[in-house]
Amino acid sequence: MTQYFYGGGALAGADPETCYRYGRMKLEAREFQEAEFPLLTAAEAGNIEAGKLLVLLYEVTKRANNATAWTRRLAEAGDPQSCYKAASGILMRAEFAQGATRRKLDQTEEYESIISWLRKSAEGGVGVANEKLGIVLFGLERYEEAIPYLERAVNPENEGGASPEAWWRLKSARKQLKKQKEKGERKASGVSSSRWWKKSE
Repeated sequence: MTQYFYGGGALAGADPETCYRYGRMKLEAREFQEAEFPLLTAAEAGNIEAGKLLVLLYEVTKRANNATAWTRRLAEAGDPQSCYKAASGILMRAEFAQGATRRKLDQTEEYESIISWLRKSAEGGVGVANEKLGIVLFGLERYEEAIPYLERAVNPENEGGASPEAWWRLKSARKQLKKQKEKGERKASGVSSSRWWKKSE
């Protein structure tokens, strides 16, 4: 259940843009109780920027569930940065769960959700989403899908640049993809992968 800290009487009937500007002013002044109602009103009316500030307010006031819920709503509304944030949150929880059980990264509905959010984020111009998506796809051994995103990540024009891991994953993905294709070709031709060297005999 959402917990509200506001009075809101002064803004009764105000339009969403006015609520957004007033809420932003109050948030910048760190008057969180006064900021929540106008930001919530504007966000409910579809103001994406108000929604982002509302998430920030919830994070600062340590209401993680509210912050997560609104991040998801903004992502569903198509905001690229919120898509990235939503995917990162799900990924962190999934990696923690898998680390605790020592299971290999697997293809689950949860990971499809992560991939979907990261794709939308990358397509929306969030540069860092390319690297994260490429690494996720690499972990799932979907090398052919991973390579284009890793290539974008290491591109000098990519926003935010790329980590050394992105370069290593790209090199490794190309190598693994080549092996997958060679294995597929040998299988198609009826040659055993363990005896491919005897094909010409």
